[in-house]
Amino acid sequence: GGQVQVLARRREQAVELVAAVAPHVANGLLVGGELAGLETAVSRTTAPLIINTTPLGMTPNPDTTPWPDALPFPNGSFVYDLVYNPRQTRLMQQAEAAGVGNSNGLGMLVQQGAYAFKLWTGERPDVAIMRQAISVAL
Repeated sequence: GGQVQVLARRREQAVELVAAVAPHVANGLLVGGELAGLETAVSRTTAPLIINTTPLGMTPNPDTTPWPDALPFPNGSFVYDLVYNPRQTRLMQQAEAAGVGNSNGLGMLVQQGAYAFKLWTGERPDVAIMRQAISVAL
């Protein structure tokens, strides 16, 4: 079975998130830990989905990354960086240089906006137009 490791800068944050989500998932699926334990977490996993939910790498600090330069990406992994500005973050560049698939958070931003629009207006927006508008804006 798989396991979701939730890592945060402060262990308490990860444990709190795991406690909130745990009642909705299979027992033992979620584990909380400190971001400082990233190397250990990576060494214990195969084919992980790595999701950056921090602002590291976002404009105005595009040179920052949560991934240590010396830490190799696991084989078969995929990096999803929720940062959408810049379009290609340093984390994504690191992944690409290692031959690891990656994507930014622009699609999620558009879908969240579309969902909010529908909640507020009751009407479904044209997501293609929204995607085009945000592409021009960024």
